[in-house]
Amino acid sequence: MAHVAHKGKKEHSEETGSKGKWILILTLVGTVFFGGYTGLKRFFAASYFDITAIRWHGTHRIDTEELDDRFHYVLGKNLIALDIAELHSALLTHTWVKEVVVRKVLPNSVDVRITERIPVAVEMDPRSNRMILRDSDGVILEERGEKVSGLPRVLHYH
Repeated sequence: MAHVAHKGKKEHSEETGSKGKWILILTLVGTVFFGGYTGLKRFFAASYFDITAIRWHGTHRIDTEELDDRFHYVLGKNLIALDIAELHSALLTHTWVKEVVVRKVLPNSVDVRITERIPVAVEMDPRSNRMILRDSDGVILEERGEKVSGLPRVLHYH
């Protein structure tokens, strides 16, 4: 016949008490983390982080009032939640923008550094009879009805 060892009452209560302590500790740690997460989430969602200004740097040919109008939807948004990659991509669609760096500035503003394209040549569009400004990459910057002086003229192109 096999001998089965039975734990005494003292050993059994110590083991149960130890498990109870761990459950209590894990519950307290979970509560602290959940409370901290909830508190931080509320803190960062506070109006303190609502964007009040976009600061433009490096603009010479680009009208900053035009940029303010185009990106006015950013104002009032939460800085922490702002997707700067989306803003970066939207700015790169502007014809005159060659490069851009967008940065969040705590507590409530966005800093935008723009490198503008520089016109290096002008050509006459034979179809529209308008002057076309191009940069060194060949990108068309704008068309003008009036003459442009001070830039080399492209006389023949394929």
